[in-house]
Amino acid sequence: MSRQYEEASRPGGITLLVVLGWIQGLLALGAGLFLILDKNSEELQDKAEMSADQLVSTGVGLLVAGAAILILTSMLGRGNSLVRWLFGLLVLLNVGIGVWGLFGLHGEQQLTAALTVVFGLAILWILFGPEQTGQWFDQN
Repeated sequence: MSRQYEEASRPGGITLLVVLGWIQGLLALGAGLFLILDKNSEELQDKAEMSADQLVSTGVGLLVAGAAILILTSMLGRGNSLVRWLFGLLVLLNVGIGVWGLFGLHGEQQLTAALTVVFGLAILWILFGPEQTGQWFDQN
């Protein structure tokens, strides 16, 4: 009963944050999958200045980050302050990879990187910007 009350009293910004977190996690999974599948593209290797093995390693890293973001997102809506900070650090790392992708990749990978940056910055602003968000995490 109390869990239903907590979810009902959750600010709208937190709900939006959870939705954006799911999108961010799925984008990371997609970006990782794209890099792994396109690892043999000479154009991608030249543009990214990476070997096929390095592209696979980066792709696997993005898959792990995406999975972690999805796991933390599912926990974020409960208001855990530690999860808030871990989630924020992971999203910040993902934004950094997205910025690299804007300049180091091409085609659909570059589009995925741009979306990662946009959604990541929105998440970070909602997570740490509004006073109501901080108050809600402090209460729970």
